[in-house]
Amino acid sequence: MMRGFWGPVLTVATLAALLNVAALAWVGALVEQRRSSETDRIRASVTAAIWRHVRGVEALGARGGEPGGELTRVYPALVAVSRLSRDGAVVSAVELPGAPPGASRPSSASEGFRRALSGAPAVDDPHPGPGGETLVAVWAPATDGVVTGVFRLDRLIGDAVDEAVGDDAEFVLTDSRGRRPSARGADARATLLIPLTLHGLSWTLHVSDRDASTSPRFGLVGLAVFSLASLVGFAAFQRRAVADAAALAEKVTRVEELSAVELRERGRLLTLLDSLDESVVLAGPDGSMLTCNSAGDRLLGGSPEFTDAGGAPVAAGALPVARAITARGRVTTDDIYLKRDGRLVPLSAIAAPLLDPDRNVLGAVAVYRDMSRQREWEETVRTRDFALTVKNKLQTEMHESKTEEEILRRLNYHLEAALQPASMNIFLRRSGSDVLRAERTTGLKPVEGFEPPVLGNPSMCPVLETGEAQDPRTCSERVQPCLGRITPGSFLCAPIRIGEKVEGTIHLELGDAEPADWKIDLSLDLIRLAGAAIQARRYVDMMSQAAIRDPLTGLYNRRHFDETGRVMMSQARRYSKALGVLMIDIDHFKQFNDNYGHDAGDVVLREFSRALRTTARSSDLMVRYGGEEFAVLLSETPLAQAKIAAERIVEATRKIRLPIVGLELGQVTVSVGVASFPEHGDALEVLVKAADQALYAAKNGGRNCARVAEPGSRPPALTEPRPA
Repeated sequence: MMRGFWGPVLTVATLAALLNVAALAWVGALVEQRRSSETDRIRASVTAAIWRHVRGVEALGARGGEPGGELTRVYPALVAVSRLSRDGAVVSAVELPGAPPGASRPSSASEGFRRALSGAPAVDDPHPGPGGETLVAVWAPATDGVVTGVFRLDRLIGDAVDEAVGDDAEFVLTDSRGRRPSARGADARATLLIPLTLHGLSWTLHVSDRDASTSPRFGLVGLAVFSLASLVGFAAFQRRAVADAAALAEKVTRVEELSAVELRERGRLLTLLDSLDESVVLAGPDGSMLTCNSAGDRLLGGSPEFTDAGGAPVAAGALPVARAITARGRVTTDDIYLKRDGRLVPLSAIAAPLLDPDRNVLGAVAVYRDMSRQREWEETVRTRDFALTVKNKLQTEMHESKTEEEILRRLNYHLEAALQPASMNIFLRRSGSDVLRAERTTGLKPVEGFEPPVLGNPSMCPVLETGEAQDPRTCSERVQPCLGRITPGSFLCAPIRIGEKVEGTIHLELGDAEPADWKIDLSLDLIRLAGAAIQARRYVDMMSQAAIRDPLTGLYNRRHFDETGRVMMSQARRYSKALGVLMIDIDHFKQFNDNYGHDAGDVVLREFSRALRTTARSSDLMVRYGGEEFAVLLSETPLAQAKIAAERIVEATRKIRLPIVGLELGQVTVSVGVASFPEHGDALEVLVKAADQALYAAKNGGRNCARVAEPGSRPPALTEPRPA
């Protein structure tokens, strides 16, 4: 009779427990929704508070002048304000009362200084101050330079969090480098993760969730335990009443009927459990598994082997059901794994004990869930967001890069961070050579006589030939014929496409034999971005050179002469250095053009330009001034040396042999006028006029020679015809 009675009682108790578990899941979803809403609210409030400080620094930069006492009242975290000129020199620096010593010495090498110069406010990553405090610099453009405000990071973030959450809220701030520069007693077990994006910097704020400890889940757990305890107490009371009232004869006659009822109720229970998608396990008082539903059988099998994240077996006493029985309360965990088919399956588990009115343990119920898909989804989202952040950051950095070398340096840095290669070589094809020499090398320790790797025979490189990348997913070979060696582990070789052409390759020897697919895909995307950036940089450089170069001779044009010449003149006056000016004219050029045509005249101009380059230094500025007239600026060259340089040009011109087939041409000669600072003036226009007058003297003196301008001489009138 007692067994027949326990069937419905166990059924009702189990149903009550399952209903409570379902309610817990529902309430958990509500709690997560609240946390998401709270996260968005706090992020908006904290970001707005930080932006007030940024706008305050911008306002200070716009109005000029020195900071007043009202800044300390409005921005209590502010410790110093400095103004810097566009070249990075400190114009003024004010440390507010209570500031740590040296807080007003900003660094013009920071990224924030460069961004502020370009007209946009910026925030630097936190840095330790002179007194041990963590400081953060906010930059903003100002008149004739930039202005920077230095704030105490703990006070800045603490005030913003207190304004958003409440006084003395716990938090931890993680900057874009993974450091923790600011914290206030945060409890990692109940935190809200709040991403903060400030002018290219990615910070993460961990704020304690004060309402987490008062979650409705705990009330439902108490309700579940109370319901189960009441049912168990009721069953015990009924059992005693039936035992006292029933006779021995009735027990014998009803034993078969009660057995049938027990079997029927147990079948109903198993049918109910089998209808659930969750894996439900019923355990005895010792924590051993008694039975489970169909979902549990499919997930756990007959004899489940539980492990930790490292694959070490978990002791029976550390399992969720055993812990719930020991604690006589609900236990939740997501740090348990199931070893199945040679792999570890991540699980989440919720376990609760079954207690009688005297709090004696009758058993336990546990719900297990396979977390594999959720973990895979979380990892996919994390890697996707990380890859997107890296690509956006690299694209911004490459857009700001001024040279190809800077683009390759930034690419080198991000590839090292993504793949941690044992070595890396970046090869680029240069005009005039079939050999590809490594532009950058990483992981190779230079010794005396070290030479960067080269691709002497590019045709042996399959990546250069096909334009298709080779990585561990597509190529299992370790031989790199183009480099003439065998890679110890796996390698990645990708083309650098500039426009439609493959202009180089990147070879990486990977330390990981099987790197993650997302890392390889990210690296290939970064390399493609670098190729596009190099193409854009070359186009910009080409357009810049086209604006200042003469297309026929390749020398600089008159516009560049005027702009650069004034700068050289200013430097010569400032540092009291000599500056030589040569004005050159090809003799009888008009007559040559009339006799042989303009094509032959172009040949003369190009050949003279080549001869001129052979006589000049790298610091000299050579210009096609107009027509057949040329000019040279000689930096730090006194008058006597300028005269020698002019005679070298005359001599080099006499040696020109024109490559025109079928024409017997005379000797090419030039006349040169020489002037110098300070002998002939202190302005570029005056020196040019003096050298031009000396050129007239050389023409009138028989040509094919150089003449020095007379001090104090005046140029001829504009109406005076120039000798041919």
